[in-house]
Amino acid sequence: MPMGVGSAMYASCRVFKRVLYGGHSDFHRCSPCLLCHNNLAHPASSDSTYTFTSLLHIPLTMTIENEMASDGTLPADFTTLNLSGQFLLNQTLSDADPFGSTLAHQGIDDAELPQAIAAGILYFNHYTNEEGSERIWVQQDIEGRPRSSKSEERILDWMERTRIDPVVGPVVSRIRRVKTHHLNPAFLRSGWTPQTLKYGVLHYEIRSESEPQGWSLVETWGIECLDPTHRHQRRFCRHLEFTATLDGGEKNNIERHLVYDYLGGV
Repeated sequence: MPMGVGSAMYASCRVFKRVLYGGHSDFHRCSPCLLCHNNLAHPASSDSTYTFTSLLHIPLTMTIENEMASDGTLPADFTTLNLSGQFLLNQTLSDADPFGSTLAHQGIDDAELPQAIAAGILYFNHYTNEEGSERIWVQQDIEGRPRSSKSEERILDWMERTRIDPVVGPVVSRIRRVKTHHLNPAFLRSGWTPQTLKYGVLHYEIRSESEPQGWSLVETWGIECLDPTHRHQRRFCRHLEFTATLDGGEKNNIERHLVYDYLGGV
């Protein structure tokens, strides 16, 4: 097996595979079990296209892109028009975890909600379908916990959708692309690159359906240049405003700035 491809495939099961079959695209997280049990045929060359037989005995072809940036910064042509890629939270550049004092009021273990929000690797497949509908597939790979059995599709139409989150239970969410001057508070709209301001940020809202106490989370996704003296050192970032309803109905708001390393394409 080629050195680079092999190490990418088996590195903590974190490679995102594009599986193409019958003219349709699907996305699956790489895992040793999948590779071991699916009779993967490794090529002799450095080509990253593989053919294997699935558990259903269907011939499939997968292509793996191994484009990891050495310093975690984004490629020069990366914009919010296409956020497709693999991202890992940079603990050093991100805000320290501020959720602990609030979560005790939510009936959620202190470790659960931060994991649901920020832990592990994020995989995005961002595209516009034939009908002109902008969509983004999101998969979160949390080590030691199956985030979900399949990727979650988010449609950027600002329509509310209900689902069962495996960590925090019933939630309602919606997402859209929006120019930042529509957003409040200022924290959600500040810090972005001029190009991000031009194309807009992705604005995501999610709230708990739990009663009587609940929580809500408002996010903006975009690109920042953390060091103005090095404009090429851009990173994908999320601005989070977390609101918890405490005992007695009091609201507690927390703002958090998350910075990600870019690991490569999908």
